[in-house]
Amino acid sequence: SECGFAHGEHEIGQPVPGALSSPVDLPRPSNPYMVSSFKAPVDATVLSTKRTICKYFLENDCHRGSECGFAHGEHEIGQPVPGALS
Repeated sequence: SECGFAHGEHEIGQPVPGALSSPVDLPRPSNPYMVSSFKAPVDATVLSTKRTICKYFLENDCHRGSECGFAHGEHEIGQPVPGALS
């Protein structure tokens, strides 16, 4: 009865037992670049640049094309992620 997964279509969209009622209940970090409960600072550059080759691109199966957040070749490593905050 405390499970967070639906056990049938009748439970889809129902509140999760013990979950917060709305996003307003969540604590907001004072610094948007601080993530996790450890509050480790994250360099915004890390979040806004391509650092890893796209595994789907390597399998010729990436459907995101130029909008992909991963590199489609070594030449894209370090390039900006489309739509990322810089």
